[in-house]
Amino acid sequence: MSSPPADVQITAEIVRGLLAQAPRYAGLPARFAAEGWDNEIWRLGADLALRLPRRREGAGLIEKENRWLPLLASRISLPVPQPLFAGRPDDRYPYPWAVTRWLPGSPASGLPPVERDGYADRLAKALRELHRAAPADAPVNPVRGGPLAERAPYARERFARLGTPAAPLGQALDDALEAPAYRGAPRWLHGDPHPFNTLVDGTRLSALIDFGDLGAGDPACDVGVGWLHFTPSGLRHFLDSYGAGPQLRRRARGCAAVYASFMLLLEAEHPLHGCGERALTTLRSDRARRGPHTGDARSSQNGYPRSERR
Repeated sequence: MSSPPADVQITAEIVRGLLAQAPRYAGLPARFAAEGWDNEIWRLGADLALRLPRRREGAGLIEKENRWLPLLASRISLPVPQPLFAGRPDDRYPYPWAVTRWLPGSPASGLPPVERDGYADRLAKALRELHRAAPADAPVNPVRGGPLAERAPYARERFARLGTPAAPLGQALDDALEAPAYRGAPRWLHGDPHPFNTLVDGTRLSALIDFGDLGAGDPACDVGVGWLHFTPSGLRHFLDSYGAGPQLRRRARGCAAVYASFMLLLEAEHPLHGCGERALTTLRSDRARRGPHTGDARSSQNGYPRSERR
């Protein structure tokens, strides 16, 4: 499973034409830096970046970031790609785009999980800071933060494709569906804070990027990425630092299974495939340690409370 095809070919000439909308930045050198699922990233001068949708589905994500990230960035202690300029389509490029700060670092997916354990506290703190009650007009992501029961049929299709080795994913999802549903106020969510969307400077967590899946809902969606980042030891530290209560942990474990089911179907060399393997390994050991009922009576009672498109 590879990234979806682009429906627009972004060239240096197109980028130069777009930058005419922002004379302040128009004279800076621009060069291609990276391609994601929905966007291309171009380096702009030494300290800036361009986020440019490469397909129609990415356009709404950029508009969402342009609107909401200036509000949310000040709440999060980690650097995030706050928009500095919101660009418009032109006659050669059909989508909104943005100029943001260039955030140095490399994706945390390149670190072994045992080294990622070192930033468990820092990631937990950033998510706790983000997970505040969202306003009534906050966006709702159809595949992030809603009831797991709505995602379950798609996840089970992927479990079937993965076969017997993926059984711990199905068990985690089943247990999450048996847990009480989230009844709290919808909270702001990143929507996809997996290791490829977190940057590190050495082994220190340095930035949280790609807020295209930003929305409001159940924080278990974001907490579930702990299984993708950390070893079992680091995961326990992450959950305790966040303050996750037993029912939040059960729902988050189910979210981790949904994430992993998508990532395990990516090519083995894809950076997220290893994150899916990390989650599967931890869920397997978690199941063996806890037994059939996965609630954790020892955990705090005071829990708060794009990788996958279905």
